[in-house]
Amino acid sequence: MTEKSQIDELPGAALGWRLPRRLRFTLMLTGIALLAIVSCAGAALWYVSRDLPDYRRITEYKPPAGRPFVSASAMPSLLVDAFLAAEDRDFYSHPGIDVPYILHAVLIDTLQVGSDRRAIGASTITQQLVRLLLLSDERTLQRKLKEIILALRVERALSKDRILELYLNEIYLGCGAQGVAAAAAVYFGKSLDELTIEEAAFLGGLPRAPTHYNPWRFPAAAKDRRNWVIDRMAEDGFVPAGGAMTAKASPLAVAPYRASKSCAPPRSVASSGIGPR
Repeated sequence: MTEKSQIDELPGAALGWRLPRRLRFTLMLTGIALLAIVSCAGAALWYVSRDLPDYRRITEYKPPAGRPFVSASAMPSLLVDAFLAAEDRDFYSHPGIDVPYILHAVLIDTLQVGSDRRAIGASTITQQLVRLLLLSDERTLQRKLKEIILALRVERALSKDRILELYLNEIYLGCGAQGVAAAAAVYFGKSLDELTIEEAAFLGGLPRAPTHYNPWRFPAAAKDRRNWVIDRMAEDGFVPAGGAMTAKASPLAVAPYRASKSCAPPRSVASSGIGPR
């Protein structure tokens, strides 16, 4: 047996000799590209992590005096389900960020470059809480990377129920309503345990754009958003199909509008009940 025939009998060598040159070149470029992406991502994370706010400000949170704070155990499951269906259906299974959804959002946003469509945020509830209490709303890559790092840290420090509790009490839902208890009173004149499926779904649909879904100014958009949330709730098994159909057929019955209702932007982080850095 010749030396060449002995080499050819080796599986690894045989595979190497038989791979087409173009395929070998493609694999090499792919490997180099992946290495470059990982290196750049690592460098970016290191850069933004140098001046991160202290995530323990969230773990030491105390609700502001004079504003109602609803504990996780007192939150109606219907309301919780509406927010999970609308904002973060995998909340109880991800580590603070939803990697598949982030990749999906990046792909969609890339395809929509140049259009006037709003970018997909891909932020989990944990990321939104971090942005509410520790960061700003600026749309920059640096802020997004900070948000991701802090969300992962918060998830290691707090339980899922505590994160959701803080989020539902802090999220701005338009017309001066900070948190779900205030929003239920503003939009429906009700307490949380009095909300119907359609009312819970309406509140669950507000975080994305509370001004755009103001029911007094844009009733059609508000109802469309509400019905979209109801569909998501039915898909996720939170409500039966029959109940969802009935809820979607219901009119958008909100409390009478009063000129005294404020539709100002959310309050500043400085007054969020968390002490200074």
